[in-house]
Amino acid sequence: MKVGNLVHLQGNLAWTAHTGSGNMNITNFPFANDTATNNYGVVSFTYHQNISLTAGNYLTGAYIPPGSISGIISQSPTGGGAASAVSLDTNAQIMFTVTYNVA
Repeated sequence: MKVGNLVHLQGNLAWTAHTGSGNMNITNFPFANDTATNNYGVVSFTYHQNISLTAGNYLTGAYIPPGSISGIISQSPTGGGAASAVSLDTNAQIMFTVTYNVA
């Protein structure tokens, strides 16, 4: 749904028998994130299963860089530190919400 310059989406993705290679991204959002404000869009997960994380990490969420139509899914160490990408699993499910601004 788009109201004015604000976009809000909900999604449910499930997959099976994937190759399990590369990093997880959510792509092809209907509008590019606004570049003028230099803000990152926020993707929050409401549910996930079978997502393999690096030991000692939790699923952070995802962010949409300015000008992008893709969300990069990340994990963060429980004790603090830099976030890193989440590897794609062969079978998994995620439910999410997305909120971001457009020009």
